[in-house]
Amino acid sequence: MNKPILIGAAVETELEFLINKLENVVKRKIDDYDFWEGMINSFPVVVYKTEVGTINATMSTVIAIKEYNPMFIVNEGTAGSHINTLLPGDIVIGKEIIAIDSYKSNNRKLGEGSNPFEWSIAGFSNEKAIECDKELLNFALKIKKFYHDGKVCVARIGSGNVFNKEADRIKNLYEKVNTVCEEMEGIGVYKVCNRLNVPVISFRVISNNEILGMRYDVSYGKKSQIFSYEFVKRYIEDK
Repeated sequence: MNKPILIGAAVETELEFLINKLENVVKRKIDDYDFWEGMINSFPVVVYKTEVGTINATMSTVIAIKEYNPMFIVNEGTAGSHINTLLPGDIVIGKEIIAIDSYKSNNRKLGEGSNPFEWSIAGFSNEKAIECDKELLNFALKIKKFYHDGKVCVARIGSGNVFNKEADRIKNLYEKVNTVCEEMEGIGVYKVCNRLNVPVISFRVISNNEILGMRYDVSYGKKSQIFSYEFVKRYIEDK
């Protein structure tokens, strides 16, 4: 029996398309997290809801790995752009992910205020960018030509328990840590997979660009699922 491929996302609007693509689907709840077991082209695939945030993503991914011993994990969903050239509908392949809610501020006395632009992002020794699996990245580069709803780029994703909507703050993150977009789960998934030696890759569709005043649109969640489905389906066919 083949090891299953796992696909995880935070909310059902980032999962519905994939669940509907599963054959012989069975829903399970494990330690209060939702898993949908099924098949794609007769190959075992499990879709799971990470829930929102890095702690949920970490917990659900540990449970998923212990329960299913997967071949690899795809983390997908929406993300907010950090640059004006990435627009809703564009796909970012997460070559690496870095925490953007890990920071250290400068010493300031009472009454001296706060300046987030001076904070050191990912300022702790254990908070480094974590890379995706190179084989999965190479395969993703082969299939990106099949996506026609926007650009597909390979870049660094920022991840953490934040939802930045201040354009200057977003621009500052890009300039400091070279993140092209941000989301809230990927760092947890990448860190668990890195520690437990499970190959991982992330696909994020841009759903908003606060720099250009383009607000979050939930409908874009389907596009990252379409890209992820094509990736998994063609990977199965290729292997």
